[in-house]
Amino acid sequence: MADLTARERGRLSVQKVGQAYRDKGYDVLIAPRGDQLPDFLQAFRPDLIAHKGDEHIVVEVKLRGRVSDFPQVNELAKVVRNEADWKFELFLLGPENSFFVDGASPLTVEEIRSKRKEVALFVESGHLEAAFLLGWSLVEAILRSLAVKEGIEGETATPDYLLKQMTFEGIIARETYHALKHAQQTRNAIAHGFKSSQLTVETVQELIDLIDGELLQELDNVAED
Repeated sequence: MADLTARERGRLSVQKVGQAYRDKGYDVLIAPRGDQLPDFLQAFRPDLIAHKGDEHIVVEVKLRGRVSDFPQVNELAKVVRNEADWKFELFLLGPENSFFVDGASPLTVEEIRSKRKEVALFVESGHLEAAFLLGWSLVEAILRSLAVKEGIEGETATPDYLLKQMTFEGIIARETYHALKHAQQTRNAIAHGFKSSQLTVETVQELIDLIDGELLQELDNVAED
């Protein structure tokens, strides 16, 4: 799925939602147009409509965090809710609390490896906080890259979502998950201006070992497939 365009992924998602309604016994119209729409919906282009007996559901499928990009959604919901026997449902796709960084682009594997060397230089010079923060940023970069390569929605995902999803999919071991969650606590303390009693040369090295070990190895394995 990583090679699909955003529009193609959207269409595929609508198809999946439509199938879920069919599995519940609804008759489903995907992207209904013209005489497939009742009069009160003629000004709109809903993603799908599901019918079952006297129950009619207008469904929109949107990317979580981008609902503001679709100004007709709120108006469509108001129109539908004014009609007897009609309901409006909105499906938000993607991880909860997803975030977007304007003008940013993902690190390549080569850039990740280059920055990994910088982490070692920070450790050697005694700058443990800088080493840990940079190391954690590489963890997130690797997880996002793995998610994309595995076809998992990950480009805008939060670190928590990525960790849980990677573990659920069996891409990283549960022991690695717990180690990274512990490291994340140390990262959060440093990033938000607190002292962390957990920050030592040993804990920085443990983070480096996780990057050099399972994370980068898994990224290499995926690239070879």
